Amino acid sequence: MTLFSRFVCVCIFLIPSLLEAQVRITEIMYDLAEGSDSGREWIEIFNAGSASVNVTDVKVVENAKNHAITAVAGGDGVASGSYAVIADNAVKFKGDYPSYAGQLFDSAFSLNNTG
Repeated sequence: MTLFSRFVCVCIFLIPSLLEAQVRITEIMYDLAEGSDSGREWIEIFNAGSASVNVTDVKVVENAKNHAITAVAGGDGVASGSYAVIADNAVKFKGDYPSYAGQLFDSAFSLNNTG
């Protein structure tokens, strides 16, 4: 599956459930410049809507698999005007970005580095 196809699959999980809340994908880490990116992929989202959005109510869909989203830091709801990160592996994300103090969610998805 190409990177674009995987991106579309990730977007599909957000669009129907969060369109009214105006949650936007603002950044994607799919391939580190150096070293293995296994477990180090993540998606940053922004809630441009006027209401809080419970991200744990939706799933990341990848290759017909539904991956749950679990709150790690900052609670289940992303407040209006707030950013959050959905990481493939929250423990590795915290290790890579120890100064990150924002809202963090964990899931289990994998993004292709080529395509």
